[in-house]
Amino acid sequence: MSSAPCEFECAQQLDGLSSFLEEGHFSDISIRLPDGSTVQAHRVLIAAVSKVLKAKFTMSEHAWSPEVGSALAWQWLIDWVYGRMDLLPCDLIVEMLVLADHFQMPLSKT
Repeated sequence: MSSAPCEFECAQQLDGLSSFLEEGHFSDISIRLPDGSTVQAHRVLIAAVSKVLKAKFTMSEHAWSPEVGSALAWQWLIDWVYGRMDLLPCDLIVEMLVLADHFQMPLSKT
């Protein structure tokens, strides 16, 4: 058997997560971005990609404002966590590496 059905099934599940982000369903944290905009998110998903954020989100805060990174970088990162596969813009590569290091996010080796 091929793994194609599994890949399709996983892609469908990520689409479902993305819709939760877009619609704000079941969100339990507001992330205030540096440009003043706010993104509703789910602690468990954001914490899953970062040991630092996992520790931060164990507190009962309902809002959080990152002290490092631009709004554009955080928006891309949050979209990525929810399975959106947009390519990382070239002008964000260095900033994303800094965020990954700062928040102890593992980098893909692919």
